[in-house]
Amino acid sequence: MHFKPQGALSCCLIFAFFYSLFLSKGSWANTDFEFNVKPNRCLVNQLGDSCQFTAKFKWRLSQPMAVCLWQEKRQLKCWAKKMSAEYQIQLTLSQSTDFYLINEQEQVLAKQSIQLQAHQPAKYRRRLHSQWSLF
Repeated sequence: MHFKPQGALSCCLIFAFFYSLFLSKGSWANTDFEFNVKPNRCLVNQLGDSCQFTAKFKWRLSQPMAVCLWQEKRQLKCWAKKMSAEYQIQLTLSQSTDFYLINEQEQVLAKQSIQLQAHQPAKYRRRLHSQWSLF
């Protein structure tokens, strides 16, 4: 194995390029933000039941930006040139739902989900063995 100086230089330049991408503060590479929803779970008696609760959304960005909060394909609230906000809304969900923080270029900045979980298992379960036996 021979060490090639131009190969090592190319490798270092490529590494430096990708490293600078991670450190860049451009809007497409910016990962310095926060998006939370509480609660992120809702217990129902059985799957198919609805869940009513107050959800609290909280977000923070590193720079002022116009963003909107979406529930699946429904716009809930928009803010103009803000770095952070909190928003409470009364929700009624009958299935697990995704919420998105989207900027004015329609790019998804973050996603959070609220999961519906059944408190009791389904009434009918598949048997793991037959009902009868010879022994």
